[in-house]
Amino acid sequence: MKIKFIFLFVFLSAGFNFIKASHNLAGEITYRQVGAKSILASINTFSDGLSPADRDSLRICWGDGECEYLIRVNGIDENMNGVPDGVLVENDYRYNLYVGQHEYDNLGTYTLSMADPNRQGDILNVNYPQSDMINFFLETDVYLSMDKNDSPVLYERPLDVGFINSPFIHIPNAFDEEGDRIEYALIPPLMNNGLDALNYVNVDQIMPGANNTISIDSETGLILWDSPQIAGAYVIAVEIKTYRNGVLNGRIIRDMQIEVAEDENLLPNISHNKPSSDLVIEVQAEETIDLVIVGDDEGNNGAINLSSSSPLYSRSSMPAVFNMNGLPGYGDFKWTVTEELVREEPYQIVFQCTDSLGYANFALFRYKVVSSTNIKSAQKLNEQIKVFPNPVANVLNIVLKESKLIDYQLLNYNSEIVREGKVDYYGRLSLEGLNNGIYLLKFSNGAYKLIFKN
Repeated sequence: MKIKFIFLFVFLSAGFNFIKASHNLAGEITYRQVGAKSILASINTFSDGLSPADRDSLRICWGDGECEYLIRVNGIDENMNGVPDGVLVENDYRYNLYVGQHEYDNLGTYTLSMADPNRQGDILNVNYPQSDMINFFLETDVYLSMDKNDSPVLYERPLDVGFINSPFIHIPNAFDEEGDRIEYALIPPLMNNGLDALNYVNVDQIMPGANNTISIDSETGLILWDSPQIAGAYVIAVEIKTYRNGVLNGRIIRDMQIEVAEDENLLPNISHNKPSSDLVIEVQAEETIDLVIVGDDEGNNGAINLSSSSPLYSRSSMPAVFNMNGLPGYGDFKWTVTEELVREEPYQIVFQCTDSLGYANFALFRYKVVSSTNIKSAQKLNEQIKVFPNPVANVLNIVLKESKLIDYQLLNYNSEIVREGKVDYYGRLSLEGLNNGIYLLKFSNGAYKLIFKN
């Protein structure tokens, strides 16, 4: 109740000036399932960092008839009231994160939602010029079942910059932890449950023509707008659905803002030493991927910045690395594929080359991790050897189907031998002193076993 009272007091004390001071720019709601019937939700928003209409809490409705205010949790507490003030980023944007947990009574489908006045004023394709009178509204569907089901995480910000008469490119780069298939679509932004934003028109209908079209790739999420014709602010919404075994099990609506500048600007160049496309490249465990990424802005003679986003930088015992090497416009991507990453859906790596004005070009790689050929070819031999427990803590049992002496080696993922010896019918292998991780148990008869030490 205290949170609600504070928020209401601030709202009323600001009066009409508060209402007119628009601030919401972009965002989405994501969640993690933290219990059989409970989720931890995050409202992610970007706002005008110079606007007085700041929100230290936002009201979320959980889809089961209950609503509550979530306090902002990122930034520092400048006002000494116990609530952080968000994080200021470039172009005077403010990133805000509001987090809260909710327990449902039953399994089922629930719609998380958040409505807040107001959008930024003068958005060209939403109730122009009074877009600041339209609600900023976010919506996410939760499919709560016995199977763990987190929403995707989006690695690129929902704010970007374009220029008239030049292509605009953006990739949201969503990733689903459970390996569910992701599907993208462009839809109208919302202003309330089931209601499109008032007087919304597609961005390609602002001075329409053959040179003004927008599309999104349903598999990769690559958005191509070729090309904006009028400078100003635009809003689009990206619907991100997830499917498990062909069945819909999640939906996020990301609200995104694009600032199109008046001056004409050439798209920066981005190139690399290996071919890339929206096709999926298969890689095997133990394989090493080495990419050289080069960016330049020769057409405008401006400074550029290279960056990259991918789950591979954190979702592995041997995470990928992207280094600049101290050279402007040059970056090295290195990734050693590990068996733990084997799954049906590909991993996506996005490289971004941005000029000094914030105009970005992208390169995209998609890799599907499959088991190594050696492990596949040894399946029959593996049937002759039992290894347990797996995962293992300290002692590993090795049982052979036939009584004969064979050699073994235990290798880490740097291909270093950490244990070796002989085993006959039944052996016990101590793993004490070894780091947690994935190991390869190799036998002289050609059989292999993966060992997970925890």
